[in-house]
Amino acid sequence: MASKRKRQNKNGTARALDRSERTISLHCADMGLTFDRSAAEAATRARMADSPSGAPSSPRPSRATPSGSQSSCGCRPRSTSFGGKDNTYAQRQVDEPRPT
Repeated sequence: MASKRKRQNKNGTARALDRSERTISLHCADMGLTFDRSAAEAATRARMADSPSGAPSSPRPSRATPSGSQSSCGCRPRSTSFGGKDNTYAQRQVDEPRPT
């Protein structure tokens, strides 16, 4: 009895082989293989059509907060230091975090 092979996408192949998606992509690229991207392209077109600005929306929420640079918990930023010759720990509240 012949069995049908189920076609898998890159993520399904990675799960089946217990490897990362990037590993699968690299090995396939080395062998000259590609994955069908038509489903992803159709989803992107649909997302762009549904977006009011016409740009693809990010699946992750923005980290920006309305109150400026304060964290989303509403806590004031703290400055900490640890170490020195006496191996001490110190902490103090600051108005704004230091720019990175």
